[in-house]
Amino acid sequence: MNKSSGDRFITTSVVSVKINKSPKALELLRNACFSSEKEKPVFHYPAQRIAGLAACKKAIAKVIREMFGATIRAKSIVLTHRTAASPKIASLPKEFAPLEKDFCISLSHTKTHAFGCAVLTIQGDDGE
Repeated sequence: MNKSSGDRFITTSVVSVKINKSPKALELLRNACFSSEKEKPVFHYPAQRIAGLAACKKAIAKVIREMFGATIRAKSIVLTHRTAASPKIASLPKEFAPLEKDFCISLSHTKTHAFGCAVLTIQGDDGE
């Protein structure tokens, strides 16, 4: 959803990922959404956390696609996950790196699905 408020532009996205604990399904999700070089610890996380981080990455990619018409892979987004805190963007592809501070992301999960939410707020040129 895109919304303009004065000179502020807001785009939001919520993405769900089914939690599947089978080793094959987890491997497919890891390979699709995570860079083994940059996110090695993720490969040892529980299925719920992996699905939640994947959902957040997909939500961020969807916001960028909706706001800028650019397609980026979830794998090119690096997140950090702090214990008992929301995930944080560690890096975006270089052309979108200045937006890192403008995103607010969150994840949640039930027993069967994980949900990632991404909100991007961009101020207009006048800085109001």
